[in-house]
Amino acid sequence: MEAQQTRRSMGRWYILFLISLMYLITYLDRVNISTVAPVISKEFGFDKVTMGIIFSAFVWAYALFQVPGGLLNDRFGPRRVLAMIVAYWSVMTAATAAATGAVSFVIVRFLFGIGEGGAFPGATRAMQLWYPRHERGFCQGITHSASRLGAAITPPLVVLIMTTLGWRWVFYICGAVGMAWSALWYLAYRNLPEEHGLVNQAELEHIRGIDEAGKVNAPKIETKTSVPWATLLRSPNMWAIMCAYFYLRLLPLDLFELAALLSGGVSAVHAAQGRAVGFAAALGRRRW
Repeated sequence: MEAQQTRRSMGRWYILFLISLMYLITYLDRVNISTVAPVISKEFGFDKVTMGIIFSAFVWAYALFQVPGGLLNDRFGPRRVLAMIVAYWSVMTAATAAATGAVSFVIVRFLFGIGEGGAFPGATRAMQLWYPRHERGFCQGITHSASRLGAAITPPLVVLIMTTLGWRWVFYICGAVGMAWSALWYLAYRNLPEEHGLVNQAELEHIRGIDEAGKVNAPKIETKTSVPWATLLRSPNMWAIMCAYFYLRLLPLDLFELAALLSGGVSAVHAAQGRAVGFAAALGRRRW
């Protein structure tokens, strides 16, 4: 009986499932337009350059708002911030269906990128609070695999929706999925493990560790976030991580350019614009 009482609960893995689901949705919402692009281009008479500008609008906003999104998550906690930004970008996803021309497409995609910019920094903050250091690499692997799964399943799903309901329903349905996740996250997640009903004392000790007196260590939370920009910019490790992440963003863009050239869907020049924001996006992923 005592062994059953002290057995570690598994609440943190439920939270990992929710975070992974969000990662999948981020790619569902950002990849869907690539599949719909030929239909949009034909309906509105957009050339390759125009479609390239529409695509790059998301990338610029995504890079610019990674750091502000991370700061918001540090200041107010992932529960509120992620719930709000996922709901916000879900509205922008649905609003894509209401665009009437090139300008409105660019504006909506830029506003959509603002919301998604805070997603991964916020999720990283949540993982820092919910997992011991030796489990965080595993959690990052699971969540990033979920995002790539989202990218893999999106094209066939989008084609199915387009052929049955029309291309605008792609964005309506994707937006609804994001709104549902936002509500679920707010109801099911808590910023601290000790506030969650699925976490017992044994799991909390595993997550946080105990001090010399046998008490659970306090969470590392700052009421005011002070970013040591000078220290960060002088850090060789930070530059190494930024360069690595820049390369990781560069390779998919190269493949995207090749596909664009072969299919005639997008201007390779504008597809390459995403390279210019790689360092900014990498800097936004600084918190751990």
